[in-house]
Amino acid sequence: ESQLSINIKSKYAQQLQVSLMDPMGRQTEALTYNLNYGENLFQLPAERWAPGIYFLNWESANGEKGTIKLLKK
Repeated sequence: ESQLSINIKSKYAQQLQVSLMDPMGRQTEALTYNLNYGENLFQLPAERWAPGIYFLNWESANGEKGTIKLLKK
């Protein structure tokens, strides 16, 4: 079973919206995490992902956002 570990350090207790886009631009996952102040560790199941490049998009409740490029082998 493969999983992606996500470690997030937050300055606030807040919600985080996460979406995963596959190589074709389709959204394959849409998740909401409740962050605590400080370190937060989450597991995202990756066993169903086909090999390829994925993009993990995230946006916090206070408006911060970003994208992380992932490679599934």
